[in-house]
Amino acid sequence: MPLPNPGEKEEKSDFVSRCMGNPTMVSEFEDISQRRAVCESQWDRRKQSRKEEYNCECIKCGHKMTTEEHCVDLKCPKCGGEMRRAERPGAGRDLAKDGIQFFKEDTKKQIAYGIVWEPGFVDAHGEWASPEDIMEAAHDYLAYHRGVKLSHGMNIAKEANIVESYLAPIDFECNGYAIKEGSWIVGIKVQDKDYWEGIESGLIVGLSAGGTKTFVEGGDA
Repeated sequence: MPLPNPGEKEEKSDFVSRCMGNPTMVSEFEDISQRRAVCESQWDRRKQSRKEEYNCECIKCGHKMTTEEHCVDLKCPKCGGEMRRAERPGAGRDLAKDGIQFFKEDTKKQIAYGIVWEPGFVDAHGEWASPEDIMEAAHDYLAYHRGVKLSHGMNIAKEANIVESYLAPIDFECNGYAIKEGSWIVGIKVQDKDYWEGIESGLIVGLSAGGTKTFVEGGDA
């Protein structure tokens, strides 16, 4: 069977995620790193075959422009604000790409909001999770765990507590950042002064789900 090709309006992260889970790719390229390399090669081949133009608009002032550069890689020439796809108003800067997982901070209440897990995002180990896997992990966490640890340490931070936990029902945008449908989002109330100062200063940048996994031979992930 032929290898998957990017759709006309498909973003790279969406294509790579779809390509990684394609049955033909899983069968022909069992090694995850090799499979990812082939998927990215398919994307690059499409990019080289034709130049794409993006219709961008500024999130802050609404200025619009057409460019061959991706909107999220640009700054508004009028006000310096973040740019996004005009035809996709919910698609702001990619949190996972930028390495930023806290997308909102309520300084008065000392609550930080961030993404724990995003469906389809391929990490540094070439691994990814489906929306169903993330839903199961989010539910199990609330039912059996709920502890918050610093840097996957053994000690639970008693002055940091989960006060909100939900799965994004749709793609949406918050503070100029794109939140993908199915992402596991939490709000953490931080009473500890040092922890909160670490979040505000950027020393503590985001969240990570701790756990174990089992690889099943012949599985897709």
